[in-house]
Amino acid sequence: MASGTLTVSLPEDLIEFARSEVARRGGSLDALVREVLEEKLGQRERSRRAGERLLALAAEGPLTSIDPGAITHDELHERR
Repeated sequence: MASGTLTVSLPEDLIEFARSEVARRGGSLDALVREVLEEKLGQRERSRRAGERLLALAAEGPLTSIDPGAITHDELHERR
């Protein structure tokens, strides 16, 4: 994958925290920023795909013909 350059402005305390984290873990600031961005954006993408799957299931209609209002409290909490 090709690399590019990105310049960002961050609060000084966040920069110092990131530098201390890099010193503790080893590695580089570039690698830490890449890791955090990939993790955060990956979570967002997984959430988006899960939402799409949920909407697709909802569009298919109910998965059962049982009326949820017809289930008693005891039946709902019955141990099997």
